[in-house]
Amino acid sequence: MFLNKDDNSNYEITCLNNNINLMNYKDVNWKEINMVDSLTLPEDSLDIRKINSIIVGCSIQKKQLIHTPMIKNTPIENLEGEIMTGFKLMIQGEVDEKIFYTVDNEEQLIRACEFRLPFYTAITLDKETQINDTYYVQSYIENLYTKVINQREISNNITIFLNAEKIRIGNYK
Repeated sequence: MFLNKDDNSNYEITCLNNNINLMNYKDVNWKEINMVDSLTLPEDSLDIRKINSIIVGCSIQKKQLIHTPMIKNTPIENLEGEIMTGFKLMIQGEVDEKIFYTVDNEEQLIRACEFRLPFYTAITLDKETQINDTYYVQSYIENLYTKVINQREISNNITIFLNAEKIRIGNYK
């Protein structure tokens, strides 16, 4: 995982479930997504002075295989280079982040707040995909950039790598 912290940051980041080896990666059913959020501390939380540590994890809640347009079994490419192969895997998931921080008061207590950041995306699948194929989706947090904006707000930027691995081929006998 590549961590991009500003020059004044000195905090530990722990990633849960980062279980994909990206070295010499050869699978074609993958996607990277970038999530940019401004996180606001809950009303009942004390103001933040600095971030001490972050625990972050990504989970997949739901996935669904859908048909996409094709012309006579030929993939369609748009002007932006996106290709429709006939199938996409729709993915719904969330990033869970627990941020431990020093409170902005004389006592400088350590507190934590939790954030759930939902995402929804699609992975274009190869043209040999069949409607009854089953996929296992793995997630890997590639990058996390977090910075205190003010006493109540945190800038948060996460890059996630998603891989859809075929675990069962549909038309088998």
